[in-house]
Amino acid sequence: MDGAERVRGRRWLVWGLGRLGGGVGVARWLASQGAEVTVVDRAEPGTLTESVAALSDLPIRFHLGEEDPARLEGVAGVVVNPAVVPSKSVFFQEIVRRGLAWTTEINLFLERCPAAVIAVTGSYGKSTTSAMIAAMLEGAAGRSEVSRVFLGGNIGRSLLDELHTMQRTDWAVMELSSAQLEHLPRIAFAPAAAVITNLHPHHLDRHETFEAYAGAKLNILGDAHAARILILGPELSRELENRETPSGLRRMLEERLDGREVNLRLTSEPVEPIEVRTPGRHNQVNAQVALNTTAAVGVPEAVAREVLATFGGLPHRLECVGRVDDVDYVNDSKATSPSGTRTALEAIGRPVVAIVGGAAIDEPLEACVEVMVQRCRAVACLGETGRRFACALREGKLRGGVFELLEASDLEEAVAWAMDRARAGDVVLFSPGATSFDRYVNFEARGAHFKAVLAKAIERAGR
Repeated sequence: MDGAERVRGRRWLVWGLGRLGGGVGVARWLASQGAEVTVVDRAEPGTLTESVAALSDLPIRFHLGEEDPARLEGVAGVVVNPAVVPSKSVFFQEIVRRGLAWTTEINLFLERCPAAVIAVTGSYGKSTTSAMIAAMLEGAAGRSEVSRVFLGGNIGRSLLDELHTMQRTDWAVMELSSAQLEHLPRIAFAPAAAVITNLHPHHLDRHETFEAYAGAKLNILGDAHAARILILGPELSRELENRETPSGLRRMLEERLDGREVNLRLTSEPVEPIEVRTPGRHNQVNAQVALNTTAAVGVPEAVAREVLATFGGLPHRLECVGRVDDVDYVNDSKATSPSGTRTALEAIGRPVVAIVGGAAIDEPLEACVEVMVQRCRAVACLGETGRRFACALREGKLRGGVFELLEASDLEEAVAWAMDRARAGDVVLFSPGATSFDRYVNFEARGAHFKAVLAKAIERAGR
């Protein structure tokens, strides 16, 4: 569906409300446009309480804990949640069999958005880079013709409700995941600027091959007209410039760019440290990509750097949430994979007492554990992945690692134990390296729980 279907007075089905409320924005927008809205989600109602509550003021019908094809009767259009994997869904196959029009929340927004769009994707760093770009554009807004800056997409905020306020002089910075980009070719769209931070094998449970995953990411270039500006992070820039080594990724990128007039801007590694409050080499790289992007769209470098110097980062991403007795407590709940935890550990140049683990994941731990053995004074492990971490860490101790290890029954025990073992100058790092769905609806709820547990532990200790 091209998204031009009439909405008012017609029945629309929002398929997938989501634990992060991904369907809330589009359900609210459809209702505001006069549509008769039904929401279907196979997740148990108890896991969607907050999302349902956010729509309680609207006449929306909910069918939760099921995906009954009967709900498709009389439907004019379906909005498909990006979490849905079409090739693996019987419900999606039924939508196709019935010839129903379908679209996505992102496509509905992008084909209607009057503002200039900066689209940002990548395997890692896309949220922080998007937020940096938006902050720098806002810093420049009072000194240019830019009216306002909107930040949305995968970062957790639908911008559909703000469409009616947007103007051509505005910017919309959109963080886009591979799942959101997968269906982008269904609409006519080309961003003013496209940013790809990096590309590594990721979400292969959905895309099956790296080539398919990278292909979805490269959809960010848009249709045949393509983005006017393309900014690549340092890793991709090196790959594109290295003509001596065969590269399937370089070939894919060159094929997408063939015959298109694109201002290609490659990003180098930062030569000198960039003044930014968020720690770690990866955030230096994020800042460099953001600087390259804002320079491409006319933001003065002095203004951009001034904003970066005060940029405090995003919640649940190396978020310093307390300092007691010269020990910093850091919430990195967004680390939902071992590579995320490894990045966090490498960003901290001080001894670490780590709290890791969560729901079961099928990802290798070796590279992360190697860094943990080198950098951690103590490690508390939680959940199914925590048991895997503990097993691997015991092998690390046999190889000469010196640290304490705990398999904790809950977060309260892990936090209290970590506080007892931390010394002045240490960092207590909550960086699970696993998804949250064993105990929480999402990583945000998990991070909020860590902060609440920490606050109570500090209060009990009288610190």
